[in-house]
Amino acid sequence: MSAKNKATGAVRTVRSVESGHYNVVGLPPGSCELAVEAQGFARFGNTAPVLIIGQEGESNVNLEIKAAAVVAVTEAAELIETRRMDASTSASSSSASD
Repeated sequence: MSAKNKATGAVRTVRSVESGHYNVVGLPPGSCELAVEAQGFARFGNTAPVLIIGQEGESNVNLEIKAAAVVAVTEAAELIETRRMDASTSASSSSASD
């Protein structure tokens, strides 16, 4: 997760904890752009409320699952003959009792 101050360009990048909560410390006052990226999810971007000195802001983020890739099959696989066997194995009564 990163927060960028729109006026100064200052960026703070942090990792969320397992529960998804994050805390960005030391942001200068002003308007910020938030960006959240996680593997398997679409990138989230949003403008946060304007922060003033000493204020704590909160921004809930809902990530959407990234679209799955489409695979196109261009050749057919060889068919397997299931009615006939070319290989065989013989077993005698003595080998079956071993």
